[in-house]
Amino acid sequence: MNGNHLLLQVLLIQLVAAVLDTQVGYIDWLVTSTGSFLDLSSCLFNYEQIYCLTEANDLIGLDSDAQVAYRFHLDGPDQGKLVKLNNKKFGSLRGNYLDIFNENGQLLHTEKFSSPVVDVYLDSSLMAVDLEGVLHEIDLSTHSSKEVATLQSLTYAMFSKVDDKVAIAFKGSNSDFVKIALLEDTVSTIRTNISAVVQFKNNLLETDEGIYSIEGSTVKKIVSGDAYLTDLGPISVDIVKNSVRHSGNSFEPQSKILKVHAEDEFVVVLTVDEVLEIDLETFELSSVKENSFTEEYLNYVDYEIFFRNQEVQLIIQDRSARELIITNGVVKNVLDQSLNDVVDYSIVTLQPQLKAIEDEIIEEENSTFFRAYTSRLFNTLAAFKKIIKEREFTSLFQTYTAGQDQSFGLDKRLVIGCSFGKLSAYHLLTKTPQLSWEIQLPMVNKVSSLNEGEISVLSGTTVFTIDAETGDILSETVATAEEPQKEFDIKSEDHIISGLRLVNNEYIPTWTFKTSPEEKILKVARREDDNSNVASAGLILGNNSVLFKYLFQNLISAVILNEDTNVMRFVILNAITGQQIYSDVHSRIDSNTNVNLVYDENFIVVSYFGSDPIPEQHILVYDLFESLTPNKRVEPKDGPVSNFDMDTPIPQISSQSFLFPSRISFIAASRSKFGIASKWIVSVLEDGKIFAIPKVVLNSRRVVGRDLTSTEKKEYGMTVYSPFISLPENIFTISNIRDLVLDNNRNTLPSGKPILTVEPTGLASTSFVCLINSFNVYCTQISPSRKFDMLRENFDRYKLLASIFGLLAIVLFVRPYVYSRNLQKLWTTKI
Repeated sequence: MNGNHLLLQVLLIQLVAAVLDTQVGYIDWLVTSTGSFLDLSSCLFNYEQIYCLTEANDLIGLDSDAQVAYRFHLDGPDQGKLVKLNNKKFGSLRGNYLDIFNENGQLLHTEKFSSPVVDVYLDSSLMAVDLEGVLHEIDLSTHSSKEVATLQSLTYAMFSKVDDKVAIAFKGSNSDFVKIALLEDTVSTIRTNISAVVQFKNNLLETDEGIYSIEGSTVKKIVSGDAYLTDLGPISVDIVKNSVRHSGNSFEPQSKILKVHAEDEFVVVLTVDEVLEIDLETFELSSVKENSFTEEYLNYVDYEIFFRNQEVQLIIQDRSARELIITNGVVKNVLDQSLNDVVDYSIVTLQPQLKAIEDEIIEEENSTFFRAYTSRLFNTLAAFKKIIKEREFTSLFQTYTAGQDQSFGLDKRLVIGCSFGKLSAYHLLTKTPQLSWEIQLPMVNKVSSLNEGEISVLSGTTVFTIDAETGDILSETVATAEEPQKEFDIKSEDHIISGLRLVNNEYIPTWTFKTSPEEKILKVARREDDNSNVASAGLILGNNSVLFKYLFQNLISAVILNEDTNVMRFVILNAITGQQIYSDVHSRIDSNTNVNLVYDENFIVVSYFGSDPIPEQHILVYDLFESLTPNKRVEPKDGPVSNFDMDTPIPQISSQSFLFPSRISFIAASRSKFGIASKWIVSVLEDGKIFAIPKVVLNSRRVVGRDLTSTEKKEYGMTVYSPFISLPENIFTISNIRDLVLDNNRNTLPSGKPILTVEPTGLASTSFVCLINSFNVYCTQISPSRKFDMLRENFDRYKLLASIFGLLAIVLFVRPYVYSRNLQKLWTTKI
């Protein structure tokens, strides 16, 4: 093999390796949480899905895998219960509100009453009784409501059907005993000596003392002791003898009875050792499932027994472990509810394993040129062989990312801490949720990044240092007061912004900015060193002149709202001297929605919802320049300017207002490692989408009222001003098809960190976006300027490889012909 062939093969191998090593893995994953349920006893289990109300006033539907299949937020009071109407409908009672749903969880109707609803019943029409004892009849076809009777003020009430009459078992607010009201043309009342009713079915009343029967105008006890109602009649349980009886038949389980659940023609008995299903017609054991939960464990959790697809199942809400378990005797599906209590998070870059790289560098530096070259060649061949072997050659053209996560600074962990002490770490560079590790601490107050690969967790009075890759606790120390890190800082309250200076390790105020009593400071944002890298100090215009950005770092911006007049004031202050540099006023603000503020590089973006003259989402942008005259910079007259000089150069500001078609809950500016990539304003919309608005669209210098000149057309992103921002959703919705669940528009966690964060990577074009709140943890990958440091995603590898192998074939085919021609020339004598 001659040198030409060796060189050709080396080039081919390097090209193929380059094609295979072109992309980072695409990140897009979501972990959902239900929120804490009010009470399992208020859940409904008679449909394919389990429906429960949560403390956040959401109606949650769970599928057979214990995953959230349906979520519907209910307006109004946060407390309530679910009631079964029939096999096709159920209702939600929440204070004065009655919501009616079908079996698929779709809202059919909402009715509001003057008093809280106690119970409802669906017969030919819908009957409802409120706390004042007023009985309402609702026609579901016309949604009309009327009052048909009045009882008395109630503590509770239950509907049933007795001898084809609608009956109500109720207890008055001043009564000691339950009464039965039979609804006919007139209301007749039956008095009882029952103190409380657990269940009302047909003419039977289930109580803590036994089963009572309604016979005519009297009520008498027919079964004493612990008893339960079914569609086929009452069953009784003798806890002492550990037996279950029905219609003269009895069954004695082998272990202690913990709970009995009656449903239709079946009885489910939970014992210490097993879950039993009993057929009430034959009283034979229908199925036996092993019970893996001890009596001691079940004493500390909420649980219910129910049927799903004719199978006995147990649903357990373990509040201490923040888990919801659906079991078929043994654990089957577990829903992690730990994210209900997210307090803080941190994104940690793992420490790269550099030993192999260091060994390779040392070997090459101490070798001859030929040996170093051959070593690199054989290493490439070995890596190429490994790639083909691992990928079995069939997936040769798919994305391969092993090892790139470290070399491109992508090997990161999202560490999430919950208030009750659970600390979880997720791989950031995955397409599906991948839990790296989780540990239990006494509590979690704060999560912070330390050096590469380590995190610090404040848990009460203890600080834990934890290995971010393994979850191992490296050290425990007693928490001490944090020492101030900045020489200058600011503090904001409802009506005051204060400037602070560090003197003798303590902050002392240097200036104050006060608002009027009717005004409230909503947001304060600071332009800081670590806010973002700035790759260019100027904006290049179409004629190659430059507008220089105003990059003075000690500025803050604030949004102030007058709650009486709904007028918003926007100000820019010098954080060192307190000097007010700029002020702007906007009226007709909807004070019930979020006002957002972002200060990044040399621009400030404010979003708010305006209520007048028509409701619209507004976005304001302020671009700060040293001068709006091209190629002009503000130079100090007498040398460098001190931060304390009151005549610090004032920026010239270009501003503009835009309208956006959707409500914005909160925003953040994209970040990249070197600040080279274009800027996006990452916006979380009210419907749960994450939308990217390119900063070039929010250009305050857009031309107003005329066409662009030939020079202006050459400027990147320059367009004619239009107040309406219209961007294709399929391109700029970075959360894909997901509509994430927001927590009442709260944009910060208890620790104060924003729930929306943008994390740069080692690739200058690529950043991670994560949304972390009490309902979901979602992470995705963005490239505002596309992947200019990688081959494009649509790069045609097939054509490249076909061209390479085609050239190789041509070379191999032509080589004998060229060799023959050269040989012939040597033997031919020219005459």
